[in-house]
Amino acid sequence: MPMLEAVLFDMDGLLFDTERLYLKSWKKASEEAGIDFSEDLFFRCVGTNTRDTKKIIFDALGEDFPFDQFEQITSQAVIDEIKANGPPLKKGVHSILAFLKERNIKMALATSTGKEMAKWMVEKAGLELYFDAYAFGSEVKQGKPHPDIFLLAAKNLGVNAQNCLVLEDSSFGLQAGQSAGMKTLFIKDLVDPPMEVLAKVWNSASDLLEARDLIKELL
Repeated sequence: MPMLEAVLFDMDGLLFDTERLYLKSWKKASEEAGIDFSEDLFFRCVGTNTRDTKKIIFDALGEDFPFDQFEQITSQAVIDEIKANGPPLKKGVHSILAFLKERNIKMALATSTGKEMAKWMVEKAGLELYFDAYAFGSEVKQGKPHPDIFLLAAKNLGVNAQNCLVLEDSSFGLQAGQSAGMKTLFIKDLVDPPMEVLAKVWNSASDLLEARDLIKELL
């Protein structure tokens, strides 16, 4: 990497411990509806936008599956939880963001989550002052693992893709960053990516505090 100009952050499972909230709400909604919704199917959807999630579920359960209704129920359950208790921050969020801000490293949020929901969560957590730009899944033609969202984030920041570091917890997100020609840093959450994806990452961390310390090597 010639120079570290910017760090691009995923959101769910990286900044916020929301993947567990979604898994819990998916399980509850499927049980109430009498639907056999396996954890494996949920994990296959981690890191994807709504459009791609819908395709994965239709391929698995058939196109008669009431996806829109199911997605609305599960999303509302997550929203209610966040309204009651605030966004569940992952360990080290403020520390790594403050560390990069102090060193004038540009930051962008690049998330498959829709703009309205993502902005609401970021503002509710008080993180909006850290980010110089945003890129949302609804703004690109192809979601992760395609590179579109990270290339858009770099464009919105006004930096070269090759000078960006992507922080991701999902296999699709890491592949997207790698396809964009960026360095990738894997931070573990619910699912370990395949070995062929991990073999291409710059480094791996158990949490954002460890990630912060690893980034010092690039400065």
